[in-house]
Amino acid sequence: MARCVVVPMTSSSAFDALAARFIEAQLSWHPVEATYLGVAGHDRDLPDLSAAGFERRVAERRDWQARIAALSTEVLSPDEQIERSSPSVRGAGDRQTSRRASPATQ
Repeated sequence: MARCVVVPMTSSSAFDALAARFIEAQLSWHPVEATYLGVAGHDRDLPDLSAAGFERRVAERRDWQARIAALSTEVLSPDEQIERSSPSVRGAGDRQTSRRASPATQ
């Protein structure tokens, strides 16, 4: 699981910090892709494709959606506001959980 770093959400640096943690989470959810992209530390990992793994990613995705929604647009730059509203960030997307049902429901 990604490391959690506490950063006050009072400036646009909060967006950068949150984005970095979101990317870390995405890489941990997709370790094969992380390895393909050359990100160190995921070489021996495989995604958890169990029903519990799917449910955990769904819960984490909802948590990310809430974190992103909690960012005040008043402290975000125009570029950050655009990034915040993009479908990939708004959905805090995990392709495995958004496009396919959990094995438990199949």
